[in-house]
Amino acid sequence: QIVLFVSFLFFRDPLLVALLYVAPLVYVVCTTITTLVTDVTSERERGKAVGIQNSWLNAGGVAGPLLGGALAQGLGIGIVFPFAIAMVLFSVIWAQLTVAEESRRMEP
Repeated sequence: QIVLFVSFLFFRDPLLVALLYVAPLVYVVCTTITTLVTDVTSERERGKAVGIQNSWLNAGGVAGPLLGGALAQGLGIGIVFPFAIAMVLFSVIWAQLTVAEESRRMEP
């Protein structure tokens, strides 16, 4: 709570303060995705798979803000969050359908 209070001393916009707390979660997600990729690939294919994953992650880091900005400018800021949620849900469903069940099991 002290950190939150101090944050408001420097930033008056509550959305910016919230962003300060949400931004580190990006690194948690990136670590989780890399762990998943290394778990579902063989040791021989691991380097290539992590490289592809990092390429798509960086492409999304560029395309996401551009698309979000275009949506906000064209259709209003209210559409950006529902669109982002829809994209995340699509990604989760796509991953569930494409990742083989055998790959999801942890080896003893």
